[in-house]
Amino acid sequence: ISANTAQLMIPQTLVLGYTIEHGGNKYFLLVNANEEAATMDVGEDVSGATCIVDNDEVSAVGVDTESGFTRDSTQELTLAPLTAVLLKK
Repeated sequence: ISANTAQLMIPQTLVLGYTIEHGGNKYFLLVNANEEAATMDVGEDVSGATCIVDNDEVSAVGVDTESGFTRDSTQELTLAPLTAVLLKK
């Protein structure tokens, strides 16, 4: 497991990020456990990544409407307070 998992270096308190490689895909697990919005740089282009979990939906093929976060640039996202997101690239 540890060979396929890496923690993203995110300086904010109560904000976590991990990458997981599995089955030829790369997943980005991002968590904002803070009570304020948090912006994070994931270190690579995720503009085309599929959101499979957001603050109110889960779908293996991608959520209908992304919510709880915004894509600020190709590798930067802002998560709403108390939100977790899973992206599949």
